[in-house]
Amino acid sequence: MASKLQMLKQIYSFLAGVYPGNWQTRWGKTPYMSSFADQEDINNFVFSKGKFESVPGHVWACIGLWMQLRRICPNLNKLVDSEEIYERLWAHDIGETEMGDISLAVKIHGRLDEGKMDERKDFIKLTSSLPSREAKLLLGWFDEFEGVSEKENLLETLVARWVDNLQGDHFALVFGNDLSRHSETIEKIVKKRSAARSRALVDYLGKSGKKRAANEVWEITKAHIQIIQEAGIKINPAIIKANEA
Repeated sequence: MASKLQMLKQIYSFLAGVYPGNWQTRWGKTPYMSSFADQEDINNFVFSKGKFESVPGHVWACIGLWMQLRRICPNLNKLVDSEEIYERLWAHDIGETEMGDISLAVKIHGRLDEGKMDERKDFIKLTSSLPSREAKLLLGWFDEFEGVSEKENLLETLVARWVDNLQGDHFALVFGNDLSRHSETIEKIVKKRSAARSRALVDYLGKSGKKRAANEVWEITKAHIQIIQEAGIKINPAIIKANEA
């Protein structure tokens, strides 16, 4: 049987192949959709400015990543409501629709604040046309995801956070520039988000007596960090040792 590292590399290779969907449009050349940018204009922007990830592209990739991870983490998969995880992942960045994402790389250097209150306001505005019960549910999920709710330690929230950060790291590995030169920044991101959120999920599972599921999560996390290291990024081994399951 393939190791978790081999399986994660296969999944990441698949994601790398489908990421270009970020910059493909639908309805191209349709006469009554003339207000849409031509694909050529989009390609010119992407290739001249860099391959930024769209908010829907990130959400779509997170959903696809969980679809694969749940198959190689069968014990974790048995414990969660995957339909809810898909829905949480779909909804978690609705608030970034208008202002986009403020990357952690920018935040850790103190150039911008988190912007989460503005994001929450936009989230409320964008969901206001939904039935009130649905809007309230989505806002509750947003608050849990961002850690401003007493219910933040629900298992589905912790899994959604875990997937969110694995995917963000991977996109940067595929399209980032001079990664080894930015090892210090990337290491801070891994420590603050990927490793920390993996630790939170592992701890929750461990305290619940779900050791097999906890081991699956940490095996994937260790494989993820090894893949980052193989990209030429220096990661302090203490990050891994401090988070052993």
